[in-house]
Amino acid sequence: MPALSAPGRIRRKSQLSARCGPGKKAKKTKRSARHASHDFLKQTFLPVSHFEGYRKNKTTLLEQQFFHSLSNLSIRYNLEPPATTDESFPFNILAAFQHTKKLFEKKQPGLELMITEFDGETTLSTVEEIGISYTLYLPPLSALDWLHARNERDNFQLLLSLYAYLNQSAGMPLPGDNDYLTSCYDAICDWLENCADEYEPVEWQEKKASITEMNRKQKILERAVSDPAQLTALNARVRSYKPRTEIEKNFHTVAKQIAALYKQYPTRNFFQNIHTEHLGENEDEYRGYPEHYFSFFWDDNGWLEESLMQYINGDLQECSRFEQPVAIQYFNHKDAKPYSCIDFEKRLLQLISELTSIIYKLTL
Repeated sequence: MPALSAPGRIRRKSQLSARCGPGKKAKKTKRSARHASHDFLKQTFLPVSHFEGYRKNKTTLLEQQFFHSLSNLSIRYNLEPPATTDESFPFNILAAFQHTKKLFEKKQPGLELMITEFDGETTLSTVEEIGISYTLYLPPLSALDWLHARNERDNFQLLLSLYAYLNQSAGMPLPGDNDYLTSCYDAICDWLENCADEYEPVEWQEKKASITEMNRKQKILERAVSDPAQLTALNARVRSYKPRTEIEKNFHTVAKQIAALYKQYPTRNFFQNIHTEHLGENEDEYRGYPEHYFSFFWDDNGWLEESLMQYINGDLQECSRFEQPVAIQYFNHKDAKPYSCIDFEKRLLQLISELTSIIYKLTL
């Protein structure tokens, strides 16, 4: 059962993904509105061309606001200020921004420098993405079934509470709530129905049976994971858990860290700091959404897992940018605090990565 949170390379489309993906269902995927945050509230990213033709009585104020924020940024990052020019508005802003952006990218390659409008002020801002690329954070629901079938009661109950936290508090969607993964599984099922002649009858029946089993058991496990009582029991189960093996010790360590994260950030979920204005509006761009990489799925072993990974890899090859949590810093004030912080999201993804690796070993 390979852990799926490990960084994955985008593979070439295999025979399966070339036949069934990326399909139309996946192409229609949009980020679920129920997780959407209020994008930057009262701010808008502005191209410099926005200022052309702006009312002349506003020009002086905009210049003052921009160069004030430029001064704050330069002091914070020890940047050489741009040389004074005779350029008129807005070209003086453009020249200063291009000069600063070039210096800034060398000093802070992980940050993106933007001109924004925030709270009625024109200001420079920095945007730090969490770093989602082609890494999938997909804990397997089938691990619960394995532990229950083997009567590993303590492991089952603790993992169930951890999954309840990921779903109910951190916001990780279940497959039944997730249009993207559901569309992937539907496409695989449709393909299997239409390609029975490519398999021996016994092999085809086995694959068909694995889909039937998934559909039956997944609904039961989803109800358990979404039960509020399982989240309420998290801390008690972490305290009472008695590891017996080295793998269980590692499992307990990660469980304690997740419980501590929940205690520190009791109301935070993964979607709260997902902002998209800095990505722009490019109609030709195929964008990756959180449901592509952050979700429960059924199993991380066997034919269904291989087919799903082929499908997703074929689909994500076309993504140029991913919607992901970001940290934002505005420089309209000298000592302005960050508008958003992604410490929670970074720690959450790291813990999910460690958890899925342990689950693989725990269910061997």
